[in-house]
Amino acid sequence: MSIKTVALNLMLSYPVNWTKWQVLRDIIQNFYDDAGYKRFGKLFRYCYQEKSDTSGTLTLSMTSAGFNYEWLVHIGATTKQETKNKFAGFYGEGFKLAAMCALRDYAWAIKVYSRNWCLSVTTIDTSIDGKILRQLAYKIEEDLEHSNQTIITLENFNKDDLPTVEAAMQNFYYPENPLLGELIWSGDSGSIYTRSEISKPKDLPNSYECGGDGIVFLTYQARGSFVTPIAICNHYFKTKDRDRKNIGRGTVQDAIIDIIARFKKSAT
Repeated sequence: MSIKTVALNLMLSYPVNWTKWQVLRDIIQNFYDDAGYKRFGKLFRYCYQEKSDTSGTLTLSMTSAGFNYEWLVHIGATTKQETKNKFAGFYGEGFKLAAMCALRDYAWAIKVYSRNWCLSVTTIDTSIDGKILRQLAYKIEEDLEHSNQTIITLENFNKDDLPTVEAAMQNFYYPENPLLGELIWSGDSGSIYTRSEISKPKDLPNSYECGGDGIVFLTYQARGSFVTPIAICNHYFKTKDRDRKNIGRGTVQDAIIDIIARFKKSAT
């Protein structure tokens, strides 16, 4: 076994402040994109082991071919840009920012296990122009016994935050998502469902100008809402919003018009 520490060019002072839901969303997104929407609901699992009255370990896992940890080191490094309309992720920065916010803001100690390596999120001191700054880093153990499981653990996880894990999962489109009801139509470019009787979690994106029980999934993630209790899933409709903020009324309407046009075309 070999051990090394790899520093990221990401200072803890970087002004990104994500909620717990955003952190969990981007951690889970790595499993989602690996499995794909057809298999995510079948393969992804999580469990919680309580260690005190309020704190414990959250374990996220999935049977997977695994990946090289170097994809987690470099900002902008991702294979998801190579194949359009197949992944929820795109920019190659989500896990890095999620790891920083998890450690800095919520004291969650993250470990990632895949193939024959283990990565622990940590920090190191670095000197810039005579000033000492805290820098995100990974402690990496290599040459471990090979595993077909990809696992991420979060230590110091509060059991009261478990509903946020469910909310983060429900942010993604997959047939087993409990927010989806009966399937109305499905094609390569998207699908249309009725809404189930399950209430949307408060963290799910909501369009303030047209809120309601309806959900708009764009490129596999919930991005907005509308009054009619159905779910519109448009895999090909992209926005240039890097932060994936709630979409407004105009974008909701455009996404719905686009997917209905695809539905009508497939029916003719």
